Amino acid sequence: MITKIDIWKRVKAVALISLLLSGSGSLFAAQDDVEWFTLGNDYAHTRYTSSSEISSENFSELEVMWEWDGASLGAVSGRSTPSYINGTLYTVAGARRSVVAIDPKTGETLWSYRLPNTGRWEYSMRADYGKGIGYSEVDGKGVIYMITPGFFLTALDAETGAPLQGFGKPVPIDGFPDSGVVDLLADLGHPYDPYEGIPLETGYITGSSPPIVVNDTIIVGNSAEQGYHQSRIENVPGDILAYDKKTGDFKWKFNVIPKPGEYGHETWENDAWQWTGDVSSWAPISADVENDIVYIPTNGATIDYYGGFRPGDNLYGTSLIALNASTGERAWHFQMVHHDIWNYDN
Repeated sequence: MITKIDIWKRVKAVALISLLLSGSGSLFAAQDDVEWFTLGNDYAHTRYTSSSEISSENFSELEVMWEWDGASLGAVSGRSTPSYINGTLYTVAGARRSVVAIDPKTGETLWSYRLPNTGRWEYSMRADYGKGIGYSEVDGKGVIYMITPGFFLTALDAETGAPLQGFGKPVPIDGFPDSGVVDLLADLGHPYDPYEGIPLETGYITGSSPPIVVNDTIIVGNSAEQGYHQSRIENVPGDILAYDKKTGDFKWKFNVIPKPGEYGHETWENDAWQWTGDVSSWAPISADVENDIVYIPTNGATIDYYGGFRPGDNLYGTSLIALNASTGERAWHFQMVHHDIWNYDN
């Protein structure tokens, strides 16, 4: 079973798919019903599989069947876990976070897709942090969802790699498709330029983990400047966004730094909510599909290692937030660290 594509420097993936020295293709036949459709395989990201074809007893007998080299997509030092869905591998590669479909039996690239360059991509601090893709079905057809370094949400036909028709709105940037893209900055509520993004003097936001699709809703997390070298206290909050999986229509936004009148606003003393940012959800989001609940892990607020200017508990920093996936209503939360100044994240 293919469990990981390692994108390292030349973005070379080595498929440790063995026929167990048997000379047959039985490995694929035996696992046709085994898929890995999210970053952690399931909605809870357990990374568990029922497959037993490869074990500790035969692991040493694995041999390289093929190598996939993504050097043409751009050198990058990062890793992505591919998804295995309906007999195809899907992953992201390169500093532009191209989406790639790969034949798991041969290593052949079936299709690849990436958006045109933008100024937002040029200064993205998370260009090489793409951890994979999201997946769902629309009208019986598979759809691949991905967040780009420039903070666009893309929806692609899983079979062809073409932008999903009827999804999103045209983005006023040369070379962008007429459909299949949502500009995530448009729903954060901050002034921005479609090509350049949010002015850097206002803040910075991007994405590093894939979106998750819960029933009919796409939930999008985000990332900010890495906590170990943040340069200032101001930034935009890492608010959670949600969209309709078929149309790309905006559904809801959850404010991770509560505004006046919202639960938890009093945990930001001295009006620190007005300029403090981050509290982003850079780690993978999990869900309880049956109960329509999505679980959001957050990191601390700016600046990670000093909080003298933001007294209070600082909700929802370094917390786990349970939200109704369809409405964005808070079900419950638990703050792991009050007033985090250790960059513990969550």
